[in-house]
Amino acid sequence: MNAGGFTFGGAAYFAGGQHCADLPNCTQTADSDTVERFDAAAGTWRSAAEKLPAPAAYLSCVSLDAAVVCAAPPSYFVWRGPGTPWRAVKQSIHRIEFGFAPVGGRWAVFAGGEAQPDDHSKAAGERVDVYDAATGAWDSGTFALSSAKKKLACGGAGGVALCGGGFDASGHGGYMDTVDVFNLTAGTRTAGPKLRSKRMFLGGGGAAHTVVIAGGLNAPDKAAGFDVDVYDARAGTMQRANVTTTCGAHRYFLTSATAADRWIFFGPGMGGKGPPATLDIDMYDTATDFMYHGGAAGPGGMPLMTAMFANGAAAGNCTYWANGGARALNYHAVANQAQAYCVSGC
Repeated sequence: MNAGGFTFGGAAYFAGGQHCADLPNCTQTADSDTVERFDAAAGTWRSAAEKLPAPAAYLSCVSLDAAVVCAAPPSYFVWRGPGTPWRAVKQSIHRIEFGFAPVGGRWAVFAGGEAQPDDHSKAAGERVDVYDAATGAWDSGTFALSSAKKKLACGGAGGVALCGGGFDASGHGGYMDTVDVFNLTAGTRTAGPKLRSKRMFLGGGGAAHTVVIAGGLNAPDKAAGFDVDVYDARAGTMQRANVTTTCGAHRYFLTSATAADRWIFFGPGMGGKGPPATLDIDMYDTATDFMYHGGAAGPGGMPLMTAMFANGAAAGNCTYWANGGARALNYHAVANQAQAYCVSGC
């Protein structure tokens, strides 16, 4: 459980995570360095030849055209495909609760977060690390957020990364609705239109020219957890083409995966104490600017979704979800499950 999901060469992978260290009781867990690949033709999972440089769980992975970058503080793990080794790179600062996104298939962006161990420094909350798969180089000095924040979300569209929302990392400003837009080609940052509500633990994703920021938490206003913000990278505006665009359920701790290059899946997240979590997922069509609700995979929906937020990976027209973010060991019963949700691509 708690593996990182990513896509490479049209295949879905899950890396690291935790496994039972005392079978069959499973009262203790240990981190793993293994990587598994889904064989779509056979419908089975198999171990990849290359292992992570070190055992790790709770990975945040960014899928690029020529590389994959997974963040597992205090390191980044970089992989350039089958036959090449994973390489560990020390992060500019050990951080948690950061935003991350692929941009243009070339760049991996990691933004904000909280410095660990907690020294009340704003360094992690403002710093942005960028990996360029075309050159293999890291840049930790060109970009920075306009203010220190953690628990934010980022999405990429074209050559632009948008990072928004979150919680003030200095501990004084509370929930945030501010947005930073980074042009990776020009090396510039501008202030984007604010989100429609202040919230943290949001989900972010992008396809074509569109970045979507969805869900989140803003106590005590639970209604904000339904909000969806859509950014048009061509116009530089936060569009409201579909005025009814909301999540189908209150979701936070969101993850996403994109299938068919135009669908963004948000979910499953965890519902708060009210309303409860859901078996359904939401998907946003970037071609028509419309949010679809209630997509449930198979009889009874997707049972992983009510227990924890899953990590997603995509291959072709399908997304694959493996359990992650377990809050207690009593979730170990689903520690080896993965579920698929496919779209028609029409």
